[in-house]
Amino acid sequence: MFCEKCKHNEATVHLTEIIKNVKSEVHLCESCAREIGLNSKLATFNLTVPDMLSFLDVEEA
Repeated sequence: MFCEKCKHNEATVHLTEIIKNVKSEVHLCESCAREIGLNSKLATFNLTVPDMLSFLDVEEA
């Protein structure tokens, strides 16, 4: 699958967003993802599994 932005490189970054049961997907190469600042946003994304479960209101087993 090719990058949706540059249409040249292989897409290696795949993002999925679901809002009100509407699914949107974006497929980018690493270069285009960095160009839009996604790399820095993901680098600071720090969510542990317990945090995620807490966010989802699910208890660990």
